[in-house]
Amino acid sequence: MRLSPWVVWFLLLAAAHAQTPPRASEGWYINPYGRIHVLFVFAEIDFDSTFSHLDPEKNPDGSAGWKKGRLPFWRDKIISPTPEGDGFLTTYFRQASFGRFQVTGDYLDSIITLPISQIKDAKGRVVIQEAFAGNHYRQALIRKLNSVETPVFRWGSQLADFDTWTFKGQGQPHLNQPNERIDLVMVIYRNIHVNNLADMSGFVSPGSYGKLWGKETDMHSVFHAQSQIPKVIMRHEFSHMLYGGNNFHTASGGVGTRTFMSQVGGWSNMSASDCASPTWNAWDRERMGWRNPQNQYVVSARCAQTGEEINGVLNPENGICGQGRVILRDFVSSGDALKIPLPHLPDGKSKQYLWIENHQCLEGYLDHDRAMKPGIYAYIQVGKDQTEGDQVFGGDNNYLWPLVAAGNHDFELSITGDTLLRRSGFENPFTGHHYLMRHVRDLNGDGKINVLPDNGPKTEYHLPQDLLIDGKRPPDSLFTFQRYPIFGMQTVRFLEGDILSIGSNPAPVPVYSHGGQQPKSTDNRRIYLNGISIRVLRFDALGQAHLQVRWDDFKVNQNRRWCGDIVLVERLELQPGVEVKLAQGYSPQVAQVAQNLDGRPVFADATQLELLPGSTLSMEARSVLKVESGSTLIVRGGASILMRKRSKIVVESGASIRVEEGAMLPAGFWSKLVVMKPGSRRL
Repeated sequence: MRLSPWVVWFLLLAAAHAQTPPRASEGWYINPYGRIHVLFVFAEIDFDSTFSHLDPEKNPDGSAGWKKGRLPFWRDKIISPTPEGDGFLTTYFRQASFGRFQVTGDYLDSIITLPISQIKDAKGRVVIQEAFAGNHYRQALIRKLNSVETPVFRWGSQLADFDTWTFKGQGQPHLNQPNERIDLVMVIYRNIHVNNLADMSGFVSPGSYGKLWGKETDMHSVFHAQSQIPKVIMRHEFSHMLYGGNNFHTASGGVGTRTFMSQVGGWSNMSASDCASPTWNAWDRERMGWRNPQNQYVVSARCAQTGEEINGVLNPENGICGQGRVILRDFVSSGDALKIPLPHLPDGKSKQYLWIENHQCLEGYLDHDRAMKPGIYAYIQVGKDQTEGDQVFGGDNNYLWPLVAAGNHDFELSITGDTLLRRSGFENPFTGHHYLMRHVRDLNGDGKINVLPDNGPKTEYHLPQDLLIDGKRPPDSLFTFQRYPIFGMQTVRFLEGDILSIGSNPAPVPVYSHGGQQPKSTDNRRIYLNGISIRVLRFDALGQAHLQVRWDDFKVNQNRRWCGDIVLVERLELQPGVEVKLAQGYSPQVAQVAQNLDGRPVFADATQLELLPGSTLSMEARSVLKVESGSTLIVRGGASILMRKRSKIVVESGASIRVEEGAMLPAGFWSKLVVMKPGSRRL
């Protein structure tokens, strides 16, 4: 029977509407709940004498971790056959999901050896290069696997055990029933010489790898690991099937458009090579719906006054019990965290959120390790907040910006770019850079910084291998891996007495985003000050963090150097004797030279502080607001400046101040507005 086009259209439309809107908590190609049983295959290439020079494993007998002709020594450590096992992937996702997501598997109990001389193209030529081993190598492996008539798996799995799911669409609940296709096959090569598969690298792809023992596959992965177990890349690539495509890379941006100019590190389920820790974060758990079954909320906290659970997503309208005092238990084991929307961002800009986690690195749990010691860890989320709808798998990568307790600074790089140089006097709380990042730089001196790895020239950034602070080398014990700052340092964490506030470095304010070679319309390019503060009061004997959360902390208690396009919406209170400088920032914030200062190309615009109508700048006794050369102070009509005894606003030569009609600038006793003339000595 032949249906008319209108009937076909109607049936297709009805089928489309039968599906619910895509949801992040249903995953991309794998639901982040239930159990999936993964098929593993170990393989190697046999390079004969003609091609021996191509073998990436130079020792003909293989490496210490994986000998030629044998399965790797770590074969039983990748995954477990049961949900309670201690295999890496099994443990990782069991702990991350509080047991909701069970990743188990089994492996073919013999290595597959492929003579390279037998891997030939249609013209009979031996294939020695092939992107991702995606064609001839794949076909050769499939043929060899299918020649094994009765596959035997290490822990006794049957082929049917690898087929338990039927895919129903991205972001949809899948059917937990077989579809005559293997759910996921992972192939790990000991030695392979093809494009895009260096040691400890790999990929994942939805779609069939080919027919294995009569069954196609729904998804497949291929990895290259010469000696060590490829934990990081396997966890990362597997997680793509939960989160989405390359636009979900974070803590090592990889390919695709980043949210920030620089490539930032950190910790996340979707982090890769540049991560300071592979541990999941609270954003991961919120997106996947991984709630501790003992908690009411995915993002959970405790009221310090009553001990009762509260929603960890905080905002001033709802208030906080116990005068803002909250308790965060260990994040990894409990799921406790804080999520605070950052205020004042205009409509149309990507929303930003401050996240706070307490990592205690408890025994028996996967968590930060080595130099990433117990303490409070913080980061800012930019965008990536859609959890339902057509755009739930969209957006840019590198959407999490770590807040480092050591602060943000205008760093310099050594001539070779190998060493990160931090100097006193160049702190930059708002638009500066931090340790956990690759630092963008105009490498070829053409006055431009390429920030798109898929757009012509290679992305221009450096990966510093060392750190100098005022010319001195911090001790090796501060670093996680050798002396690379990006892989984590002890000074990332916040400890007892530390505070995040308008007057701290770093500060809980919206960060600059730069989603492309030029900023997008949704990117934020202004720093909106606010009264949010998080103070670490103490850690109790159980490792619980006691925090003080406020919405009305507008005080600046220390001298600060501020850079960027800064906006005051509410209040700002300079405490007695405090000096705030509005200074030129030097951390790259635009992709083309914005200014040339003292013969130096600067990739950052001039600094300004704008007081919006209704805002108030309060300057206590002897406090100073210094507007340095090139910077601007703008006081809009309806804004107020209150100056106490001996407070001063100093406008240096080359700086400017603009005061609109209706602005209030009453001077207190002996307070001053000092406008310096060209050639005047700097105060």
